[in-house]
Amino acid sequence: MKAIPRALLLASFGGGFCVMGSEVAAGRLLAPYFGTSTPVWSALIGTVLGALALGAHLGGRLSQRKDFAPKVFLAMAVAGALLFALPAATRPIMRGTMGWFMSGAMGPLVLGALVVFAAIATPVVLLGMLSPALVQHASTDVEHVGTVAGKLGAYGTIGSLAGTFACGIVLVPCLGTDFTFRVCGAAALVLGAAGWVLLRKREGAPAKRAWVTAAAAVLLVLGAALGLPSQAVRSGSAVHERETPYNYLRVEDRGDRRMLYLNEGFATQTIMYQDHRPYLEGVWGHYASAVGLPTKAPSRILVVGLGGGASASYYARRLPGAEVVAIELDPGVVDVARTYFDVPARIDVRVGDARTQLLADKSRYDLVVVDAFQFPYVPFQLTTQEFFREIERHMNPGAALMMNVGRKNRELGVVHAVAATLETVFPRVYGTDVSGTTNSMLVASDHPLEQGCGLAAAGIPQAEIDHLGRLDRLRRWEVPADERTVLTDDRAPVEWLTNQVIVHELQRMTRTL
Repeated sequence: MKAIPRALLLASFGGGFCVMGSEVAAGRLLAPYFGTSTPVWSALIGTVLGALALGAHLGGRLSQRKDFAPKVFLAMAVAGALLFALPAATRPIMRGTMGWFMSGAMGPLVLGALVVFAAIATPVVLLGMLSPALVQHASTDVEHVGTVAGKLGAYGTIGSLAGTFACGIVLVPCLGTDFTFRVCGAAALVLGAAGWVLLRKREGAPAKRAWVTAAAAVLLVLGAALGLPSQAVRSGSAVHERETPYNYLRVEDRGDRRMLYLNEGFATQTIMYQDHRPYLEGVWGHYASAVGLPTKAPSRILVVGLGGGASASYYARRLPGAEVVAIELDPGVVDVARTYFDVPARIDVRVGDARTQLLADKSRYDLVVVDAFQFPYVPFQLTTQEFFREIERHMNPGAALMMNVGRKNRELGVVHAVAATLETVFPRVYGTDVSGTTNSMLVASDHPLEQGCGLAAAGIPQAEIDHLGRLDRLRRWEVPADERTVLTDDRAPVEWLTNQVIVHELQRMTRTL
């Protein structure tokens, strides 16, 4: 058996690298619009596997053709060019479909998702054609086909591992999603062009002409890629923007307000008046009013999910004697909060996963605020019975817990499930839908809210008390019997409950046809 040419082994390695690297980058590309839930990742993984299967099938059928080997390398180069263009091509589609979703139209959301996943699948199909073509080209006799296929498959798998770890651990977190797609695109483009030239040379084509053609094509694609936008076009005056290992962050100034957007900004994470007046509308007003919920003025406050630090800053400024602790997963968010939203230095910000931080924390608090909701999903691990029991162990007698939960119009499945779970840990659960938003606020305590200390006792100025008095009133939250789902670490279908919004809307649309 002849040795397998190194060029073919390198092509197999590169194909595996590009497939898995682009899959990791695609997960990050989808996250700002469709989330990072299990169904989204399942759809992405299924799309990639399906595309690989289709590519292998086509490659196997076409590999019998005498002139197919050079063409499959050409297909690899085309896949590289498509990977270059993928982020710029799909972001406007996803942003548009999410805009329709926010206005209540579900059809464009589903159609847009199908288009985006088809765009992700296309270069993977082309890369999937590579493996059977390489085996066919490298096999010189039937007796050693298994050996050839095994060695090429091993190189492809090693490339897949390299792509997974290099892109997931280094490229995406440190250099960004677009850069990762361009690395994968460049690898496929260069390997495909080089393989095409080498095989054309074997067939007797003029080597110089082939190299010039390939180099021109590569330079053309690389030059065009430099002109592609790295992010979708946004409105507003950007004060600062960056991509962190967890989020795309954007700070904007709009009139007298400064805003923080996470990812594509369908929900405003933080609003701050630039003259440092507290912003007390909507959910931020409810966070401010939470200081009157415990039976005594809170002396220790825990905020899970710092964001721009609006609520934590309010507590630190209005309750100067209180210790304020905040937990935030993303260190980039902490830096932005300190730099652009004037989060007081005395707030003890702890960077890390909320549950891990709570396990290491032995302190007890009078008020706990959980604001880890990111449209459209609530992280499941922060909605479970086990999480709330851990929170309860960190609460003093007479303390209160306030939590922000997302909803869509009157679709309250997730809110009811979180409330039902809270009821298994706390004697009383209250809540309200925040007018004009997609948020519901839930409050859990060991005492009736009427026994709360009140805003005046907490030292809140009367003008702010009057303003906060106009917020939506908290009431005992009633969970319908048929929507009483208790969430646990083992089973917490928050993604499915959220996705039911789309399912119900599609059913409504079907009935109207």
